[in-house]
This record gives sequence, structure tokens and C-alpha cells, in this order.
Amino acid sequence: MPLAVAFWVVMLIWLLFGLWVGYIPNQPYLRTGGGHILLFIVVAILGWAVFGPPVNSGGSAPTYQRR
Repeated sequence: MPLAVAFWVVMLIWLLFGLWVGYIPNQPYLRTGGGHILLFIVVAILGWAVFGPPVNSGGSAPTYQRR
């Protein structure tokens, strides 16, 4: 499994568990800490820059994979 695929799989798992832990059944909306959301967004932006988008439509590989 390429490193980029592993990164995006871990990000997806992190998102799912983050939403599951922050869920409170009696609340009408999802309550999560702003810091956790900000950290997820920053890591996703950095991952996008380093590994490329999760779904490559044009077949372009990130710069570290080009030879």
C-alpha cells in the first residue's frame, strides 16, 4: 500500500472515530471541540500538499513519487 493511500485511510478512520466519540444522543447537533476540528483541517491540508488529493482523476502522482 503506498504511503499516500495509508495516510488518507488513517485520516478517514480518524474522522469517523472523531465523530463517533463527539456524538451525544440527547443533543440536537454534533458537539466537538474546535481545536480537534482545526487540527483535522490543518493535517488534511498538509496531507493534500504532500500526498496529493485522495482521488487522483488525472493520474498525476505527487512530486515525491515522480521519477
